[in-house]
Amino acid sequence: MSLVTMEVPASFSADDIRDEKSQVLRSVRNLDLNDVANHCVRGQYRGRCAS
Repeated sequence: MSLVTMEVPASFSADDIRDEKSQVLRSVRNLDLNDVANHCVRGQYRGRCAS
């Protein structure tokens, strides 16, 4: 997730890339289980059992 959503780093050094990835991960909020249950939809394909 962090590689796809991070801003372009100042350079392609390992430290700059790590800093940008860390910034993305710090900005992600924790999910409350009630929040997840209220905003997600579960489904399954016909003929498949959910296990």
